[in-house]
Amino acid sequence: MNTNNDKGATNVANDTPAALLPEIGEYVLATKYSDGDPGDPWALGFYAGVTERGRHLVKDSNGDQIRAGGFRRVGRIEQEVGTWLWNNRVALESSPPGTVNLWALVKRDEPDSTAPVASESRGSVPEGWVLVPRKATQEMLRAGYYAPINHSALNGQSNNAVRMKLEISPIWSRMIGAAPTPPGNEALREVRERAKEIALARSAAAKGEG
Repeated sequence: MNTNNDKGATNVANDTPAALLPEIGEYVLATKYSDGDPGDPWALGFYAGVTERGRHLVKDSNGDQIRAGGFRRVGRIEQEVGTWLWNNRVALESSPPGTVNLWALVKRDEPDSTAPVASESRGSVPEGWVLVPRKATQEMLRAGYYAPINHSALNGQSNNAVRMKLEISPIWSRMIGAAPTPPGNEALREVRERAKEIALARSAAAKGEG
């Protein structure tokens, strides 16, 4: 994480729309400049608010502020994306100027109808819970339709609650079992793809200097 470079003028309004501001404590990527060049100061940490000059503050896991002057642009990212950025920071920061944009690397595609909702995708799933599509897939419907029902246990059962459990539980269990694996993190996938571009840019720059 580069925190030393400076492009000169610093008294510029922040470049993050108010509607997209993270909540205090959310995990974020922050860059000094809106172009996201990793050769300039950038950071991974937890959002800590905005200064009077419109700079975004970010703290590390120890609660210490990263870069006293703050950052112009900030945005929420997944922890796994941040881990990738951190593990590849040397390659990112040594890329030729203007060849890599951190914000382009972590940009998300629009979610589709089968993707988990944002509140689910941001954190881990609690034990005993699962992620399923908003709309049941054909495989899930088929599994539920053919779920084995213990009709003999239902005969003579007058308790509606018990009857519902005997009838619905097998259907629900089969449908969950047939649910597809949640889609992978699109941002992380794009980050990995852009890593190839980083390597190509560095290679091209090295040949140009030779």
